[in-house]
Amino acid sequence: MLSDRVLNADVYPVITMESVDIVGSDRQYDVLLKLQVLDHTSLVRAPLLLSLTENRVCAKGRFSVNQTHLGITPLSVFMGAINVADELVIHVDVCTLKSYL
Repeated sequence: MLSDRVLNADVYPVITMESVDIVGSDRQYDVLLKLQVLDHTSLVRAPLLLSLTENRVCAKGRFSVNQTHLGITPLSVFMGAINVADELVIHVDVCTLKSYL
């Protein structure tokens, strides 16, 4: 996946994810994410569960997105005999200190 045929990690070493909009309540939120992969920006909705402690805010969840939606061509080798599925399942488990908010 890191090769120049898919993610081209030598040229694009970073994938970024930024929240654009958050709606919901009672810890369950629907987050609109802006994903930057290669030189392509995509918007993706993701259900996330937020937890708050005295010092941290954490978000956890799982969602699916197609590689083609992210501007990635799924890997295919041996003249199409072996193909990687278009669907990616992304697991999110991130925390930040409240002082950074």
